[in-house]
Amino acid sequence: MNSFNRGYALISAVAWTLGVGWVYRAGWVRHRTGLALVLIWTLGICVLLLWALYRETHQKMLNQHRGLPLMDDLTGLNNRRAFLALTHHQLDLAEKTGESGVLVIIRLENLARIVDAHGQEEGDRVMILMAQAVLSSFRGSDVAARYDYDRFAVFLPRSTLVHRDQIRERFRENLRTLDERFGRPGGFSIKMGLTQFDPVAPASLERLIVLAKEDMRPLGEALPVSSNA
Repeated sequence: MNSFNRGYALISAVAWTLGVGWVYRAGWVRHRTGLALVLIWTLGICVLLLWALYRETHQKMLNQHRGLPLMDDLTGLNNRRAFLALTHHQLDLAEKTGESGVLVIIRLENLARIVDAHGQEEGDRVMILMAQAVLSSFRGSDVAARYDYDRFAVFLPRSTLVHRDQIRERFRENLRTLDERFGRPGGFSIKMGLTQFDPVAPASLERLIVLAKEDMRPLGEALPVSSNA
C-alpha cells in the first residue's frame, strides 16, 4: 500500500475510534440508536477503505503500462495492451453502474494469404483501410484497437445486442464507402462476432472475447486486394 493509501487507512482508523468513543461517552452504547450509529460509522469507514484499495489497484495498473507502447504503429489504433487495460476499466464501471456493453471482434480471414500473394505493402494497405472503417463505424467513446495480427476489437459501453444487425451493416457500408470496389471477386473474407456484457451476471473480458470469437460470421462479399482489380 502506497503512502497515500496508508494515510487513508490511518485517518479511517482514527475516525472510527473517535466515532465509537463519542458514542460511548454520550452513553448511547446501550441504546439501539447508539448501536445503529456505530454500525453506520463502521460501514462508512469500510467503504472509504475499499475505495482507497480500488484506487491503489487502478494506479498499479496504470504504472504497469506506463512507458510501454499503447498504440499500433501501422493503424494508429490502440494496441492489444491498451485495449485490455481500457476495457477492463470499462467493465468495472459497467458492473458498478449496472450498464450493459458490447464486445465486437472483426477478423480478416485470409490476411496471411494476401501478404503471400500480393506482398506486405498490400497487406498493410488492407489493415489501414480496415482501421479507417473501424474509426468511422463506432463512437469516439468506444474502445477500438488492433487486437491481433488479423483482428480488430471494439468495446461499446452502454450498448446492447439489440442493434447487432445495424452494427454489422454500418461497418460493411463504411468499408464499401472507403473502397468502392468492395464486393468484387478475388478479395478477402471479413468475419465479425459480437457478444454482450451483462452487469447482472458479469463475465470476464477473457470470457467475452471467447464468446465473440464463437459468434464470428461472414460480414459479406470479398474485398478486393489489388488496386488493379
